[in-house]
Amino acid sequence: MALWRTGRMGDPAPATEVRYDYLALLMAELAGSGHPYDVAVVQDEADLEAPAGAPYNVDVRLTMRDVVLVRHGGRVKVTDTSSGNFVQNLVFPLPATGGTATSTRGWTAVDAVLGNRAFRFVNTHLEAFHPGVRVLQAQELLRGPLNVPGRVILVGDLNTGPELPDPNNRLAYFTLVAGGLVDTWPILHPGDPGYTAGLGDDLTEPADDVEHRIDMVMVRGAVAPVASEVFGTERQTPDGRWASDHLGHQAVLALR
Repeated sequence: MALWRTGRMGDPAPATEVRYDYLALLMAELAGSGHPYDVAVVQDEADLEAPAGAPYNVDVRLTMRDVVLVRHGGRVKVTDTSSGNFVQNLVFPLPATGGTATSTRGWTAVDAVLGNRAFRFVNTHLEAFHPGVRVLQAQELLRGPLNVPGRVILVGDLNTGPELPDPNNRLAYFTLVAGGLVDTWPILHPGDPGYTAGLGDDLTEPADDVEHRIDMVMVRGAVAPVASEVFGTERQTPDGRWASDHLGHQAVLALR
């Protein structure tokens, strides 16, 4: 849920003029479709700012956020929320300035009930560019928001998977599996790779160019996968762009 803001070049204060608020845009689209949702919890993550334009004529600030939404008036009732940033984050150098920037990532969670069946729902986005940091973040999840008894659901762009070409990029996935999480996709779709990424930085790659399965729905405890699908190539913008570089992954789960 990116938040893009701009400011005047040379102004040392953080940019505040909102250009694109993806959360506000999504909420408006959901309400307009007749399926309104409520924001249960939001966690700010990486907050990066730099000059942009040619030549550099505007100060651009990108703030990333993880969000959990709950259907308004639905049967799921939220009893508590929590969120946090990982202790372990990727720090990368900025040669132009001699400084560094931090790829801050984190998680959001809700405790909820459906009827008399309680569960915890956790959403995360693990580090994309360093397998070692990604494993450490998976371990933090297991020690933190996933460290509860009973039913647990974990969803997110995990940037890891069991069949990725580089074995190092599989390690975080197997860390979560060793922690008791069950990957729902292969249960329902044996032999189907279920690729979800990626359609290119410009969102113009052919629809069949996806080649990684890194967007996951995992469960632990008395939760059973009922159905799931990958979607997102049904339409493009007039200039031929997809809605995202990832496809969507939808799952139906039963709370036993």
